[in-house]
Amino acid sequence: MKRLLPALALACALSCSAAYAATPDYLTIGGGEYDFDKDSAARRAADYRLEYEWGASLLPRLDHSFNSVEPFMQLHPTVGFEGNGNGATYSSAGLDLDIPLFRHQIVFTWGESAGLYTRGNDPRWLGSPLEFRSQLELGWQFDNGYRLSGYISHLSNAGIAKANPGAEILGAYVHIPIAWGDAP
Repeated sequence: MKRLLPALALACALSCSAAYAATPDYLTIGGGEYDFDKDSAARRAADYRLEYEWGASLLPRLDHSFNSVEPFMQLHPTVGFEGNGNGATYSSAGLDLDIPLFRHQIVFTWGESAGLYTRGNDPRWLGSPLEFRSQLELGWQFDNGYRLSGYISHLSNAGIAKANPGAEILGAYVHIPIAWGDAP
């Protein structure tokens, strides 16, 4: 199932229309610490990210009965690039489930993605070029649409290879709203 989600996200993202855009698209810039939970300083590294999230929620596209839950949660396709100070990279596609809380000022996000991993000079191989990322994020959304948030994520091959050490990343995001053309 996890392997199917990124392909579904990409297909739906390419077919989404502006009519379903309840939120703007976001260009997201992030940074943090890769393997923050490890004792060895050689394993830890700076982590940086650049991601794009489509504002159009996929929930109404999946089934019109989801229109009633649209104000309470939205499912967004996302693509991104992540790298660390040791030269490892991760290019991904996935889905983010945004749940706005407290008059939409606080946003909880659960994200799942799959992508290609390269080791670079990282002292540790994650076991496979195909890796999966699970992430939890909590952020504050400003009236102008910008969002600041903190995240914790786990990157691993989900057991598809014998070696599966995984990596934990802790960091922060700045979500920048993007309006295309005449979009509000």
